[in-house]
Formats: sequence, structure tokens, C-alpha cells
Amino acid sequence: MKNSISILTVFCLITLHSCKKNNQDTEFIIQGIVSDINDEQTIDGVLVTLSKREVASGTFNSSYSKVTEQTTTPNGIYSFTTPYGSIESFKVDLSHDNYFSKYIILNPDDLSTEKSNI
Repeated sequence: MKNSISILTVFCLITLHSCKKNNQDTEFIIQGIVSDINDEQTIDGVLVTLSKREVASGTFNSSYSKVTEQTTTPNGIYSFTTPYGSIESFKVDLSHDNYFSKYIILNPDDLSTEKSNI
């Protein structure tokens, strides 16, 4: 009987340790290509802003704070790297003078920290 309890205890400790994430080194990579919905041509010079809504000290914050922004390449590409943390959601805003603005809400639970999120 003692052997089975020891094995179960070791298994539980290994399971709990393996579930813990090392938040200091963990990052999200969020990438995309912006294209025209009508002709699917990529769009250069789109301002892409990444914002986050965080949970701090157990309190939900209802507003987004800007993390960073950039403009798309001539191929319409953007890419952000942001640290993992207590984030409730990300917001990606897209704006360009010749187009209507658009935004996308991303749930961090749906994102990978092991590969790029496109």
C-alpha cells in the first residue's frame, strides 16, 4: 500500500510541475497579411495597432492599452511579438486612408506560445 501512495504522490508532483508555464520566457507571435476583400491584393502601408486588455490583481480592466504598432510591408505583412501575461484579450486595429477601418479581437486562450499565430 505504501508503494502505491508514493507513486501517486510522485505522479501528482510531476503533473503539477509540468502544467506550470514559465511566463518570463513565453511570448506570443501574432502575424498576418492584409489584403483587399474585393480583389485579394495585398495592401502596403496599413497601420496595424496591437492593444491588450489585462486582468491585474484579479480585477478586469474594460479598456485596451496599446502595446505597439507598425505599418504593413509592400506585401501586406505585419508581425508582432508580445510577452505572455494576464491578458484577457488582444485587439488588432487596421487602418488605411483609402479603406474602412477594421479590428479583430483575439482570445489568448486560442493562441499558441510555441508557434506563430497567423
